[in-house]
Amino acid sequence: MVSVIIPDSVVSIGSFAFSGCATKPLDLYPELYEESADIEAYEEKGLVSVTMTDSVTEIGAGAFASSFYLKEIRLSESITEIAARTFYYCRTLESAVIPEGVTQIGADAFTKCAALTKATLPESVAFIGKNAFSFCSALTEIVIPDSVVNIGLGAFDYCSGLTEIVIPENVESVGEFAFGFCESLTKIRVMNETIDFPANALDGCDQIIYNEYAGGLYIGDGANEYLLFVRPEDTAVASIDINPATKCIASNAFYKNENLVSVTLHEGLERIGSNAFLRC
Repeated sequence: MVSVIIPDSVVSIGSFAFSGCATKPLDLYPELYEESADIEAYEEKGLVSVTMTDSVTEIGAGAFASSFYLKEIRLSESITEIAARTFYYCRTLESAVIPEGVTQIGADAFTKCAALTKATLPESVAFIGKNAFSFCSALTEIVIPDSVVNIGLGAFDYCSGLTEIVIPENVESVGEFAFGFCESLTKIRVMNETIDFPANALDGCDQIIYNEYAGGLYIGDGANEYLLFVRPEDTAVASIDINPATKCIASNAFYKNENLVSVTLHEGLERIGSNAFLRC
């Protein structure tokens, strides 16, 4: 099956309905397909294109998971959720335009979509789930809408093409490792002064250019470059003075720093994240 057009009469697509529509399961049975095999000969035998009408109001979990050769998808304008694992491991999917009205992108929704270069999120999205875009290595830009309030654990981890992220003011919480191991990420801005932001959200992001002050690493909103204290530069620091302009200390910021003796906090600080000084 190469393409499918969903008719007007269909209102729901069940879980895993088109999952695994590929005739060359390389990762399941690699021994059957040597590098010398004619890969292109198999490509047109898998599901390449899906068009659904706006009659569809629901797409079940994993509906198109592991459809290795799916390149194009036209989603119904009537859906309100991208369910968990909907496009998991659709490794040739190149772009995803998520319709206005979708409020939630489920866990692993686009995980391992390695060819995905563009994902357009509407202003209706409030929740980006766990590992939603994990391992989307070709993704070079993502605009997080102002409507988003929660970014889940590992939501964009291992997106090695991302270089810059802006987290809007309405985002209340960011999950651990949300941008972890985004090895090209150099700039991140946070617009909410009281955001729940864990220090390990940026683990493995070795190219980030932090704002530095008295041994601390900070990220800001453009106006206040010291808005969020992420972590000390030296994880074994004994004494530190938090910048007077800082509004928030990241969760886990000093986790397990048993050498810490003194921390100077200033008037105007609004939030100290969970586990910030755990086991110090």
